[in-house]
Amino acid sequence: MSGGRAELACNVSLQSADDAITLILWYRADTSGVPIYTVDARHGPLEQAVHTPMSSVFGAGRALFDLSVRPAILRLEPVLDDDGMEYRCRVDYRWGRTMSTFITLIVIGKPAPYVHWYRDNELIDDTYTYGTGNNTAHNELYINKLTRTGHHRY
Repeated sequence: MSGGRAELACNVSLQSADDAITLILWYRADTSGVPIYTVDARHGPLEQAVHTPMSSVFGAGRALFDLSVRPAILRLEPVLDDDGMEYRCRVDYRWGRTMSTFITLIVIGKPAPYVHWYRDNELIDDTYTYGTGNNTAHNELYINKLTRTGHHRY
């Protein structure tokens, strides 16, 4: 959901016991083949690899690739409406063939408004209509006879 957190999974399993991951690249459909997040382990172990998120996509600290879990996950927080698209995680190995994982992130925007009327914590009306562009909800509650006892009950 927009404003929440998304976790995009990437398979970083080794293909053989004597192999090692050298490079992990995350791509997004709107970046024309330019990686949006890079984990570079070409000069040392994966645990000490340099993580480089693309600042023009993620700003300051909005993305983190967590290699401590399996499958590894790219966390995005907060999720923006523009984050909804296809992602690809590419894993390069020293000896094995390159593997890619494709993920489609669907971002749900702000939920549609709704109107519910309650009296003494009991639902009395939940009918409503949407206004133009689904940005408003409309409901009219008619109370035929309102007395002082109705004060703060609706």
